[in-house]
Amino acid sequence: AGYRTFYMTIRMRDEATRGARSVNSAIESMGKEAESASDKMASAGEALMGVGTNMLAIAGIGAGVLANMTKEALEFSQGMAYAFTQVDEAGVSLAELKDIARNVSREIPVPLEQVAEGLYDLFSSVDITMDESEDAMKLFSKASIAGMTDIRTATRSTVAVMNAYEMGSEDINEILDWQFQLVRKGIGTYDDFAGVIGLSLPAFRAADQELDTLGGTLTFLPRNGLSASRASTSA
Repeated sequence: AGYRTFYMTIRMRDEATRGARSVNSAIESMGKEAESASDKMASAGEALMGVGTNMLAIAGIGAGVLANMTKEALEFSQGMAYAFTQVDEAGVSLAELKDIARNVSREIPVPLEQVAEGLYDLFSSVDITMDESEDAMKLFSKASIAGMTDIRTATRSTVAVMNAYEMGSEDINEILDWQFQLVRKGIGTYDDFAGVIGLSLPAFRAADQELDTLGGTLTFLPRNGLSASRASTSA
């Protein structure tokens, strides 16, 4: 019964996308997608083992779960293809870029498709090597978890500071620490501040103000009644 359900699911999926394609071709395609999805599952492997769950239990997943895994695998592959278009370093392959995303996701429990988005923003905005990008994405992933936001928000807010103050990848940790000091000293979440930092940066740079001056302003104004967004525009 399980096999028949799986077979019918493949047929329905096949007819909905490319009606003329054979079932064998669909299975082969899903095999490639499952290979990408397996990397996402690997990042959850340690957590599953921690609660004593055997990976063989995955064999009992339903069609809905399988569909979600396939969708996530496709989103990851598409996202990595977009990110690869922004890589300037010579001799780099898409497979190597995917390895970076997998390494990040294995070490830090974040969705692969979010890592792909972060890599796109990173390579499209700053001059950075492949090795530096992996270290950067690990930091952004940790920041997204600690700040309860997505990787794209953590990446874009940090990149904005890097570009405004002509900082490099070696300064990312310092910038992230600065951002979390806004949360610690001001009134608002990491997501609140990260989403609006860019509103203040051009004016502060034009006025030749230091990053710490901006930070002090963004913590002072919310403590006196303004939201993080209003504080940033007012500053």
